[in-house]
Amino acid sequence: MQKEWTAFRITLLLYVAVLVLPISFYFVFDAFDTMQNDTKAMQRIGQIGNTIERLASLEKGEKNRAIFNQVDTELTELQTWFSQKDIDRVTAGGRTLSNDFIQLQSCWMAFRKGYLQQQDEAVLSKSRQLCRSKINLLTFIVEKMLDVKQDRMMNILYGTFLITMLITVLLIYFVREYIAIQIKKHAIHDLETNLFNKNYFLSQLNTTCARTDRHGYPLSMIAVKIEAFETMAKTVDKKRQKHFLEMFGGLILSLTRTSDVACRYSDDTFFIILPDTNKDNAGIVEGRIQETLDAHDFMIEETVKFDVAVAEYQQKEQVDKFIERTQNTLS
Repeated sequence: MQKEWTAFRITLLLYVAVLVLPISFYFVFDAFDTMQNDTKAMQRIGQIGNTIERLASLEKGEKNRAIFNQVDTELTELQTWFSQKDIDRVTAGGRTLSNDFIQLQSCWMAFRKGYLQQQDEAVLSKSRQLCRSKINLLTFIVEKMLDVKQDRMMNILYGTFLITMLITVLLIYFVREYIAIQIKKHAIHDLETNLFNKNYFLSQLNTTCARTDRHGYPLSMIAVKIEAFETMAKTVDKKRQKHFLEMFGGLILSLTRTSDVACRYSDDTFFIILPDTNKDNAGIVEGRIQETLDAHDFMIEETVKFDVAVAEYQQKEQVDKFIERTQNTLS
């Protein structure tokens, strides 16, 4: 179950990492598109101002109606832009952009009417200056809008980059954990003592017991328990604890034959399978192990005691019963 859950998390993170990028790119593209429209709107506003200034140098009359129609077209297209939902969020002096644009339209209509009717130049100049001030105000506000949207777009980019980095770091972490779990699960050695692990022990014991049942060979097993191991684990630092387990595993290996199988069954319990060995001969090995462990200096302040016992396999005995009986021989 651990393997499936870990693999699921890794797959989920991969999907999230893949989806974050296109989603963020969509928002960035949308921001660029909006900024492009805003830039066009600012350019149109500037063109209207230039057209009004150019009209001041032209001779008044109906022959300039084409220029007026061009400005009317520009204002119509701008009206669509100013009617967008997010435009009124930007205010200047308590007035919304939409209201300022309406005032610009009113100012332009007044200037257009006066120009075509050839009103007094002083009146037209005043109307023209009023339109120019409205255009300058709108240009200034739209420019500020572009700055705000640019900052927002950069924040999206930085946020996306940060999220992607975090997902990548988490992904690397879970991949490392997954690999470590799989290595530990499929390995045959205990990494702390260099003895065989529980899975390998159970596999070998089943095979050895089956061979013993078939051929009638003797089979014994030695159990070794480190007394008060949990207390020692709490009081001894990790470095010294690791050194202790390495020395312990090395001693066990040095006291057993090549054909013997020394394994770590749990944190504090170890089994040694002795093929073709009866209980009497196994007792000799048991005594040698007990004597060596008790006399060895493990270079830690705490006093460590070991409990060593031996049991002989009975024909046709269930493997789990053999393990349980061997454990029960420990004091």
